[in-house]
Amino acid sequence: MTDATFNGTAVPGKADISPWLVALTVGLAAFMEVLDISIVNVALQHVAGSLSASADESTWVLTTYLVTNAIVLPVSGWLSNRLGRKRYFLGCIVGFGITSLLCGLAPTLFLLIVARGLQGATGGGLQPSSQAILADTLRPEKRGQAFAAYGLAVVFAPAIGPTVGGWITDNFSWRWVFLLNVPVAVILTMLAMRILADPPHFNRCKTTTPSAGLAWSAGHWFAGHGSNDGKPRCLKRQGQTGVGLAPAVPQLARWIPLRSEWRGSD
Repeated sequence: MTDATFNGTAVPGKADISPWLVALTVGLAAFMEVLDISIVNVALQHVAGSLSASADESTWVLTTYLVTNAIVLPVSGWLSNRLGRKRYFLGCIVGFGITSLLCGLAPTLFLLIVARGLQGATGGGLQPSSQAILADTLRPEKRGQAFAAYGLAVVFAPAIGPTVGGWITDNFSWRWVFLLNVPVAVILTMLAMRILADPPHFNRCKTTTPSAGLAWSAGHWFAGHGSNDGKPRCLKRQGQTGVGLAPAVPQLARWIPLRSEWRGSD
């Protein structure tokens, strides 16, 4: 990436768009995704009572989101290169809005957990994509300010999540904790379609990635470290961590040289 990519006053490919409007859009998307990690915590008892589930079963609403989110994070860069950064970012926002709607309308705990897992998978690409878009949109001397504001939003979201979630649950319903994301996702989709564009230097990466090994490892880690009668399995099966991560090692060893070669060709 060179300074020639930036014109300093507008978004690459969008001469009439301020880069700070792009920063606001991607920052709000990341804020929405991070907020959903903590906003549901205080509503779990209401979820359990409404859907006739135990308190222990209701925790899967939170756990499933975290696990699927963590699985998507390492491969989001590859997906962005394959599909196009703007297209992938829009897909994540639309998917997050749809799955939030499904969570809010779920009639059973099982369907809520499934929708919550899909929500975590679609939201997992928002943070990496947001940071990449910020780096490509702003000039190097302005990136520090943009990433500082972005970091403030990402830290502030989980801090206010329990308070906002508790207020919504007490005054309306736990379902609105999820339904609140729908209008925000609609607004972000319209903004992103209008102002975002892939930068001129952006090329789609065609190399192989460790996605399969990382996904398998994350799933294996989740299976070995889930809760069991309220006690973390990791206290009983610590050896499974190394076994679960083992398949990702050869995948990473193969991918790193290819990735370096691809970057060098730019």
